[in-house]
Amino acid sequence: MNIEFKISPNPLNVLIFLNVLIFIFALFITNNLGLDKNMFTILGGLSTFDISKGALYQLVTANFLHIQVLHFIFNMYSLIVAGRLVDYFYGGKKLLITYIIGGIAASLLTYLGGVIEQTNILSLGASGSIFALVGLLIGGVLKKNRYGMDLPFSLREILPFVVVSFALGFIPGSSINNWAHFGGLIAGILLGYFLKTLNNEIFNQQERSVVKLLDFTVKIILGLSFLTLITIFLQLIIF
Repeated sequence: MNIEFKISPNPLNVLIFLNVLIFIFALFITNNLGLDKNMFTILGGLSTFDISKGALYQLVTANFLHIQVLHFIFNMYSLIVAGRLVDYFYGGKKLLITYIIGGIAASLLTYLGGVIEQTNILSLGASGSIFALVGLLIGGVLKKNRYGMDLPFSLREILPFVVVSFALGFIPGSSINNWAHFGGLIAGILLGYFLKTLNNEIFNQQERSVVKLLDFTVKIILGLSFLTLITIFLQLIIF
C-alpha cells in the first residue's frame, strides 16, 4: 500500500504566517537598531520617492510590514475575518490573487498620491490588501444572480467597515493611508466582477487557465519582491 503525504498549506494561513514572521523580525530590528527612513525601507516599507527611483519591490513588501502592535493586531483580525469569507466563497487561489493584486494597486495609488501631493509618502501595512478582499466581496454582491447564486450578505453588512475606515483616515494626525485603502478597494471590486465564486457557477477551461496563470504570476511577483528585499538587506549588513 502506497501512502502519499501532500503538503498544501492554506493561502490564508500562509499570508498570516508571513505577516506575523515579518512583524516579529521588524519588531526585533527596530527595538535594537531604532527606526528611521532608511530602516523603514530596508524592512520593506514603501517610499514614493524610492518607487520613482525603481524600487518596485516595495509595491509588494509594504503590504506585509507592520511595526506598531495595535496596527498589526487590527490588521490581522481584519485579514482573518475577511480572508475566511473570501476563502470559503472563492477559494485560496483567488484569495492570494486578490491580496497581492489589491496590495499592488493600493501601493500604486499611494505612489500616485505622492506625485499629486508632491511629497514622499511612507506607507506600510496589510490594510490595502484587506480592502481588496472586502472589495472582492462587494463585487460579488453587486453581480448577484449573474452566475446563479447570491453571496449570503448585503452591502449594508459590508459598507459600515469601509465607511468607518475611510472616515478615520480623514482625522488629522491619524496617519491612515486612504490612498491605499481606495486603491485596494477598487481593485477588489473589479476582481469581484471578474472572478467567480466556487459554488453553483459554471467554469470553462479558459477561466480555469486564467486563474492558474494569475495564481502563478502573483506567486512569482511575491517571491521576487522578497528576494530583492532580502538581497538588499544582506548587502547592507555585509558591506
